[in-house]
Amino acid sequence: MSVWVLLAVMLLSCPASWSFPPPSKLSLLYGHALPAGSHPALKDGRYAMLAQRIRWQTSGPALGISLEPRAGYFYLPTGAGLAGLALVLDVAPGVSWIGLEAGAGTLWTDFPGLPSRLNFELFSGAAIRLPLPGSWSLHVGYRYHHISNAGLKRPNPGLDTHLPYISLGLPFSWNP
Repeated sequence: MSVWVLLAVMLLSCPASWSFPPPSKLSLLYGHALPAGSHPALKDGRYAMLAQRIRWQTSGPALGISLEPRAGYFYLPTGAGLAGLALVLDVAPGVSWIGLEAGAGTLWTDFPGLPSRLNFELFSGAAIRLPLPGSWSLHVGYRYHHISNAGLKRPNPGLDTHLPYISLGLPFSWNP
């Protein structure tokens, strides 16, 4: 519920002026997934993910909306992959910042114990961003992450995880 409240507050406070074309970062994330519940298929496990964040921001640097296509792999006892697209809202003041984010999206997964490959996600978290030379950046963060098929198939056990991570971001240019 708190994710939806944060999303609503962020959307309602958006001014009409957004930057275009949006800056983009390609990030390689690495972390350790910690189960938040008692899902039988998930034990503590490492994960790696490649994500591209295409971020529009207000004329001031504080509020942003991003599209985040990504693909990843969880090193569980049997291994599991995912690919998805999320809409992320964030509050990230300045070049170096401690930012908050919340998002929702769709995932194609093969996690053991989830009855459907098509799933949906909700997440919220925080990150510290440190600029590096050459427009690169280092992020250290945390996401609380929920995956579920939204009742499209029964049973719908859902999967809740704590996802601490470290990420290396590099600028990525594209011309639409």
